[in-house]
Amino acid sequence: MAGGGGGGGKKGRRKQVKVYIQSPFQLHLPTIAKDDQARVAGALQRCLAPLTETIRTQKAERSAAWAKRRAEMKAARADGARGAPTDASTATSATKGDGRHGTKAHKLTRSERRKLAKARGKQRRRQRQHDQQQLQQHQQEGKESAQEDKTASATGITTNSSNSGGNSGGSGNSNSVGGSGDTAAQATSQHHSASTTTPSTAGAEAPATKKAKADVANAEVDVSASAEAAAFLRRNVITGINAVARALEKRKADAVLLWRGVQPNMLIQHIPSMCHRLNTPLLVLDKPAIEAISAAFMLPRVSVLALCRSASQPSSVPSTISSSGTAPPGTPPGPLLDQYSQLVQLCKTTAVPLQVPWAPPLPSSTAAADTAARRNSSADAASGGDATKVQGGVAGTSTTQHSDRSEGIKYTDVKLDVVEVVPKELQHGRRVRHKQQKKQQKQKQQQQKMKEEEEEKKEYEKEGAQQQQQQQQQQQQQQQQQQQQQQQQQQQQTAVSPVQASNDGSGATSEPELKRPKLQQH
Repeated sequence: MAGGGGGGGKKGRRKQVKVYIQSPFQLHLPTIAKDDQARVAGALQRCLAPLTETIRTQKAERSAAWAKRRAEMKAARADGARGAPTDASTATSATKGDGRHGTKAHKLTRSERRKLAKARGKQRRRQRQHDQQQLQQHQQEGKESAQEDKTASATGITTNSSNSGGNSGGSGNSNSVGGSGDTAAQATSQHHSASTTTPSTAGAEAPATKKAKADVANAEVDVSASAEAAAFLRRNVITGINAVARALEKRKADAVLLWRGVQPNMLIQHIPSMCHRLNTPLLVLDKPAIEAISAAFMLPRVSVLALCRSASQPSSVPSTISSSGTAPPGTPPGPLLDQYSQLVQLCKTTAVPLQVPWAPPLPSSTAAADTAARRNSSADAASGGDATKVQGGVAGTSTTQHSDRSEGIKYTDVKLDVVEVVPKELQHGRRVRHKQQKKQQKQKQQQQKMKEEEEEKKEYEKEGAQQQQQQQQQQQQQQQQQQQQQQQQQQQQTAVSPVQASNDGSGATSEPELKRPKLQQH
């Protein structure tokens, strides 16, 4: 999945990134077991039922409104075209549409152009006024119709939502035992679509209509409760990379669900190490489970999802949920809270302990201890499960390197942290280092060659005069000195090679002594 389209160049670049940045997806975060995935997906879907319902109704309303508006605009445009002054329109078409742009055959005089412009402006203004009137009228109608809908279908909505809640729960169970969240999603969606048809049209739903009449008394309460449930879920079940990263930073996330096939960008790569550091359970899911969850959100795909803290602190939450006060004890939020906390618990139990070699969980001590821990990261990775349980809670100061700050992880820290992901030798000046290494290798080779040549010459000239040998030894010493200088001053390595060449040629010892000061002056 991580490849994607694009031209040849783009692909190459993407591969490079994969090599240089050790993404968690290279390190193979372990996915949780298939049946666990199905269980989590099913539980999430059941929990999200009220939210799914509200999203579905909103989408339907929106699309209906748009269809209506589009039809009206079409009609308005047709009217405008009919009522247009003919001469202006014909004139404009004549000037505009010959397809001969810039030819002088039909070049207009200035006065003609001005007349045309005036006519066009009038037409435009008329059209704009007409459109505005239509829009106001449409908005008014929309408001009225919405009011009517509310009064008429309050009963229908409540029965549907309560039914669908129960049934979708059932279908989720039956299918998720089999092991694929996929089928559960389809079943729930089919069920929802069946239930949203209004009782009046379908003759088969006679019992539903009876029940609706019976439940008229609780209708309004029910609606508000389901709306509150949806609002609660909106607040606490967070999708999207940025939002999840922020929730993790603020220590709000209780559990994080991550889709295995997500594109490994910087933030995504950082999420596992953040989870590891804060001891947040991270569940890596495969495609079917994620599709099931995405279906609950009515989205094509949810790549990252965080379940947030507020539900796990029951003292604060129920007050916000049952703020209406009129809600009887049997309304959704109470059971929803239980369901939500069960879901969080399930996530905590099924999560595989993370093994992220570059970020062991930090004991909240000094930065020095942190670096030491990073040095021993291989040991931590080996121990695995125990390493994650070291840090009991996330109380205390911030867990980044800046241990003196107590506001929690900041975005800047997040981005800085990514540098630790990159291997040491790639952090800075990779090319420069590469070049230097090459040059050093060349130097070594040259030295080797010199030595070999010298040995050969020694063998040849044992019986010959010893002066030459002495000269060559002097030369060699000088060259070794030069090479030491080269290693000290790596920038001037290019300037050395001509000197070496001249030395090789002539046996004179004076030349290098003339040239050496120049090197040092640079």
